[in-house]
Amino acid sequence: MQRNSAACVNGHKVYKVYKYFLSIPMSCLSTKCRPICLRRSPSQQSPLRVFYVYFMCIFSLKHVVDFYRQRSSPVYICFLDASKAFDRINHWTMFAKLIKRNIHIMIVRILLFWYRNQLFCIRWGNCHSNYFNATNGVRQGGVLSPALFNCYMDDLSNALLQSKLGCNINGLYVNHLMYADDTCLIAPSPTALQSLLNICSEFAVNNQIIYNETKTKCMCVKPKCLRYIEVPDVYLNHICLPFVDTYKYLGAILNEDMSDNVDKRHVRALYCRGNVLSKKFHMCSRAVKNLFFATYCSSSYGSSLWTDFSRASYSKAIVAYNDIYRQLFGIRRGESMTAIYRDNELKSFNDIVRSSVESFRQRITMSFNCILYTITRSVFFINNSMFNFHWSNIL
Repeated sequence: MQRNSAACVNGHKVYKVYKYFLSIPMSCLSTKCRPICLRRSPSQQSPLRVFYVYFMCIFSLKHVVDFYRQRSSPVYICFLDASKAFDRINHWTMFAKLIKRNIHIMIVRILLFWYRNQLFCIRWGNCHSNYFNATNGVRQGGVLSPALFNCYMDDLSNALLQSKLGCNINGLYVNHLMYADDTCLIAPSPTALQSLLNICSEFAVNNQIIYNETKTKCMCVKPKCLRYIEVPDVYLNHICLPFVDTYKYLGAILNEDMSDNVDKRHVRALYCRGNVLSKKFHMCSRAVKNLFFATYCSSSYGSSLWTDFSRASYSKAIVAYNDIYRQLFGIRRGESMTAIYRDNELKSFNDIVRSSVESFRQRITMSFNCILYTITRSVFFINNSMFNFHWSNIL
């Protein structure tokens, strides 16, 4: 890779070839490193951040809240925001943690060579800066980056678990959930939540992680018998954290009452996609239209986690789904949409929700994750959980 003016002008092209060339050995190293990076001793609980499906994280959070609310206990939640967490990973600290996890020294040396000799430049239009080295950060979107980030943050998970604070499900402490750089702290009291925040703050100082106090939000989910209790202040780095009524966590909208009324944005997004299809592909054949409709309009984000919603909000989503198909094919109102979907081998909105629920139910029941294993085999989940009750009714 030359570093003259010609290489600088076309630097983005060389960088792409270099990136794709490294994807092959990175994939090979990922198969070797990932199981070791995610391995934990039998006495330690497996955190949710090892999952590749964020719905499992949201499911666990909602189940813990439901478990405590049915026992007339409030739940205090803190959504921590780490500023550019992937970019702040210190390479030398990361390599030391890999060696501590008994990663083969040759693999560590390969990673050391790659990260030590990688070069960066800043592009502004057609201008490029001089190349420089970086001693921190793992590339987002890289094959091996999630495993390296999990290994880097594992000491925080151990510290939170060893504190034995926060929510407890059948003897299992579920005081934090992690999915990539999104961390959620869960506690049944503000005192316990403050102790968990102090642990996170201490870890951040020792590992060059910076938590953004402005974007970090808290939420208190209260049972009906305690809906008028006052919520005390909690602090992160001596800064008072705000409590909010609504928060977007991993793409899902969480309310303080944990209701699942179909969000207006979901209905608006359906109409938006439908208008685009009707405008750009109205001259296509019927088979092409059906293919586009099934591809762009047959996804209901998070529908497997809907349990507490009004019939009116659910009906709006069904009407939006049917109106899009009517507009795309010029179908008059009054005709049976169920028969039309069947004749065109498409799923109705209810069928999409059922398929999503069944797929998600099989995933969590077959999972060997410590938290999911405990939840799905508990007496509360079988007899009293809002998830199991709703799923049994629609399947």
